Amino acid sequence: GSIFWYVQVNSGDKHLLIADVEGDGYPYVYTTGSDITKGDLGDGRLRKLRGIDGAVLDETFSWRPCWGGLSIADPNNDGNFVTYMCDRREGYEGPDGMGKGMQAYDSDTLDLLWKKEDMTCSSHNQAIIDVNEDDVLDSVALIQSGNGGICVIDGKTGKPMPGKCS
Repeated sequence: GSIFWYVQVNSGDKHLLIADVEGDGYPYVYTTGSDITKGDLGDGRLRKLRGIDGAVLDETFSWRPCWGGLSIADPNNDGNFVTYMCDRREGYEGPDGMGKGMQAYDSDTLDLLWKKEDMTCSSHNQAIIDVNEDDVLDSVALIQSGNGGICVIDGKTGKPMPGKCS
């Protein structure tokens, strides 16, 4: 029940992550900021914090992760973790909408690895599971606008899995 550290970064109403991505017993904390208003680059950020003291190590812009959150995995067991986030689709709020839909980031650098920007899924987390039994974890998210649906991103290619995104 004691506070170990406190850092004021926006992470309200989102699922955050705590993960030891280097296997050294020291975790990192990943958060994503609250919605921002159209045209305002406010504090919408995906952030990586050092778990031992809360220092913000890296951050990258995020548009509207809404009520969703983050998932993390080493999809092909190579020691490199990926952080997954859901967002609104590109253009969701007009031409200024900067959503990226389903997206995946290198957990070390927070560099964007892939995105499916035509899909709104901001109220969800991505489930990470080996859908096609190829020993590589795939990413699954629900489509929340239009007629709904589900989309599976192939963990090897970063592309929608044929026949499994509708």
